[in-house]
Amino acid sequence: MNLVPFLIPFYPNKNFFNKTINFLKKNKIKDIELGIPSNYAYLDNCFIRKIYSKILKKENIKNLIKKIFKYFSNLKINIILVCYFETVLFLNIKNFFQKLNKNKIKKIIIVDINLKIYKKIKVFLKNIKIIFLFPFLYNEKKIFKKIKKKSKYIYLYLEKKKLKKNIIKKKSIFFKNKKIKVFIGFGITRKKIKKFRFFYKIVIGTYFLKINNLKKKKIEFKKCLKLN
Repeated sequence: MNLVPFLIPFYPNKNFFNKTINFLKKNKIKDIELGIPSNYAYLDNCFIRKIYSKILKKENIKNLIKKIFKYFSNLKINIILVCYFETVLFLNIKNFFQKLNKNKIKKIIIVDINLKIYKKIKVFLKNIKIIFLFPFLYNEKKIFKKIKKKSKYIYLYLEKKKLKKNIIKKKSIFFKNKKIKVFIGFGITRKKIKKFRFFYKIVIGTYFLKINNLKKKKIEFKKCLKLN
């Protein structure tokens, strides 16, 4: 199963979030991306930024992190944490990664990570794998050179450009040959899933988040699974 839903903790409310998680588990979804709210979420779209802003007006980030760890401690679902480096700094780099290791979170996407940041945090990673973020059309060889020996995971995010099938397949083949596992996301809708089925994981984010009717959400997700 290579479909990964992106969720925001307890959005739009805890009851709806609980039902969504239960539904995903029943459909054998093993991984979810969980976005940690940030006031500096410059790479996210305005829909997600507004949700983050609303959450942070009501909730202290430290309390929210505690609630997340408590909530997911007994759930058999893998969390891929998504955050910005300012959140890691605010929570203290060492303490942040200690908590992640303690709570068995094995993958993290730090959206604005660069080599300087990586050098600061790598001593604290232990069992945590970094997923490096790159634009989809960024040169494959340059990506491989940048992440070599640092991680076997990358996330290619889509830009607002039309992509030919041969480019998509070429990317997939290159990284498979290098034994790199590629996540693909940003703007993936049901219509686009088939195009990217060659990749390790397909992330559906805003498209999935915007459906606030649980019945409709379930129907739409099942349609996505059939294409997967």
